[in-house]
Amino acid sequence: MTDQPREIAAGSAVDDITVFMGKVPPDEYEQRRRIRVCRNAACFKVTQAESSQARALCWMATETASAWIYQSASVD
Repeated sequence: MTDQPREIAAGSAVDDITVFMGKVPPDEYEQRRRIRVCRNAACFKVTQAESSQARALCWMATETASAWIYQSASVD
């Protein structure tokens, strides 16, 4: 173990969008961030769904959102 602090300094956190996409305009980043939030919510709902059909829909939403987050596209 090292004596380095475990918390990440403000502004230096690793962000998956910028890691995979590089620097993107702020409005595009915000759209991708919103999709990521919805994807994460759908992923959580998989654990709460009672039926296999509901779980399948959640997984479908998760996979689709992941593709949209990292796909190269214009904001328009």
